[in-house]
Amino acid sequence: LTIEPYEIDLGLAYDLLNIEPCGKGNPKPAFMLKNVAINSWRTVGTSNDHAIFEIGNIRCIYFNFNKSLMDKALNKDKMASFDVLGHIDVNEWNGNQNVQIRVLEIIPHER
Repeated sequence: LTIEPYEIDLGLAYDLLNIEPCGKGNPKPAFMLKNVAINSWRTVGTSNDHAIFEIGNIRCIYFNFNKSLMDKALNKDKMASFDVLGHIDVNEWNGNQNVQIRVLEIIPHER
C-alpha cells in the first residue's frame, strides 16, 4: 500500500496493532512511501549495521541494511529521493511512545 508521510501517526500505528497477531495467513501490512527525502541518517549497533533516520518527522529504523548501496544512495550529488518500504510500528522508549517505520527496503532514485 502506498502512503504519504503526513498520513502516518501514532493513531494509525495503534490501529494496525488491532489486526495482530500477524503471521501466516495474516501478513503484517507493509507500506510504501514514494519519492521521499531521508534526513539525519546515522548508523547504530555494535557493527554499525543498523541505521536510524527520519522522513519528515517520522523516525525510521533499518536493520541490517546494505552498506554499499546506502553509501552510494546517500551521496546527494547522485540521488535525489527514495522509495521506502516498511512496517508502521509503535516505538516505546523511556515511557514515551512514538510512531516509527521499521524499514524493509530503500530504493534510491537516480537523478
